[in-house]
Amino acid sequence: VLFRAGSGASGVRMRKRLKVPADTLLQFSPKRSYRLSKMLEYFEWVFAPAPHPRDSLVFVLDWYAVHLDEEVDKLLHTMGHAVLRIGGGITGDVQVGDTHRHGPYTKAYRDREVDDAMRQQSVRPGRLPATSRQSVLDRAVAAWRELDHSQGRREWVENGLLGALDGSEDGFLRCHLQAVWVRLGMPAWRERIIHEVETLVQN
Repeated sequence: VLFRAGSGASGVRMRKRLKVPADTLLQFSPKRSYRLSKMLEYFEWVFAPAPHPRDSLVFVLDWYAVHLDEEVDKLLHTMGHAVLRIGGGITGDVQVGDTHRHGPYTKAYRDREVDDAMRQQSVRPGRLPATSRQSVLDRAVAAWRELDHSQGRREWVENGLLGALDGSEDGFLRCHLQAVWVRLGMPAWRERIIHEVETLVQN
């Protein structure tokens, strides 16, 4: 969760007044958006270094300017993880955050916002509902926890980025991606890539 803090401010005062769950990273920025330092801080906070290659994670990042900084690759590679990037212009079609999560998350947050407003108006009729940073933080965390996170793999399969190599999951592609998949000849490209990787491993 990121809050705006004045230029040069570190958010120390705000942090002292907020109750932050142990599984939540609270950050502050003068621009109300994520800059490189905040992104690197998040990566270090949320994921541990991989002690062995089999424990490596693959970070799939979109074409946001901060994600393209070489410091991101340097940090994640140092931690033993890999980085893949989704090309610019197609995030809305294949990035799970955009295609599957933002809508339900926004709805869950707004539902809580409406409930809070109605509760306040029942206690203080005639006055506009007030919202504190603590309320925003609580709603943000509660809304995220409400989402069903158990279908993550299936969502990436539906977006064409994590299907079985034998093609058995191609039928799970979302409808508007099916035509693109066929037109680009993706099954043939997959076979070529598999062959290239096998050849590299053998050599």
